[in-house]
Amino acid sequence: MNKHDQLLQCALRIEELVRQLANRPNRCLHCQHEVPLAQAVPKLSDKTAEKHTYYSQPAAADFLERSEKQVYRYRIGGKLPFSYDEQNHIRYAKADLEALFEKLHGFPKGGFKR
Repeated sequence: MNKHDQLLQCALRIEELVRQLANRPNRCLHCQHEVPLAQAVPKLSDKTAEKHTYYSQPAAADFLERSEKQVYRYRIGGKLPFSYDEQNHIRYAKADLEALFEKLHGFPKGGFKR
């Protein structure tokens, strides 16, 4: 086998590996949960940030009284909407956290007001 044939075999192997990689489902590195391809997530504008309160993942975990891993699972599972801020950090809107808290616990954050 000459060098030309060897290069051709390498190119064919690389092409097959790239095809397999493209067809492989995306999986989370931590929990191996299958995740969809990155979707266009809206950036938080200055006006939106002024109107709403946004939480980081640790703050969202405290708000929901769950672990950060569980908040991550809610996000990946589509149960908790998220956005990116100007520094590309994931943020959770307070309204979304309040809705999920009520769904999880059966009562609103802060209890029922009488």
